[in-house]
Amino acid sequence: EAATRADASTGSARASRRLAAGLSVTGAWIAPFVRTEADLGARVVLVATAGLDLAEHDESVAGGWARSLRWPLGLAVAGRVWRSGPWSARFGAGVLAVVERASTHGLGEDGSGTRVLPGVSLAGALGVEPHSRRWGTFLELSGASLLGGLAPEFRVDDQAVLEPRPLLWGTSMGIAFRL
Repeated sequence: EAATRADASTGSARASRRLAAGLSVTGAWIAPFVRTEADLGARVVLVATAGLDLAEHDESVAGGWARSLRWPLGLAVAGRVWRSGPWSARFGAGVLAVVERASTHGLGEDGSGTRVLPGVSLAGALGVEPHSRRWGTFLELSGASLLGGLAPEFRVDDQAVLEPRPLLWGTSMGIAFRL
């Protein structure tokens, strides 16, 4: 979550919206993302994020291979915990939904399927806004737990494939623009 919160520092009660773009790197994906943010109060923001994983997820199985594409989606609430001049920090918690499309190739019978991996996340962000306060940059550290047991498995020859990592750590960086 981008830590751009100019309205709170100036005392403005006007609701603010921001649009952000960046890159998220975790143990499970490398995903450029877009994010929209809306103020819920003087120190609280609602954040919706959608990304597209660029990493290749291939696994050899039964003489062929399985491949998946992932789209990480998130909805979080974050609160500003510190501000000093153009610098600010915030902490948030949210829910994840990783949409994963898998396909098999090189087997006697190729197939495909889609699943949604639910999860929860915690994130802390440090941001800076130059004097214009129309844009800002951010660096975020996050941890997430994917609840793979709540999603169907991808199976080939009665063997689970492309199993999700249960715990992820990552970082995101980007730029946010005030609308």
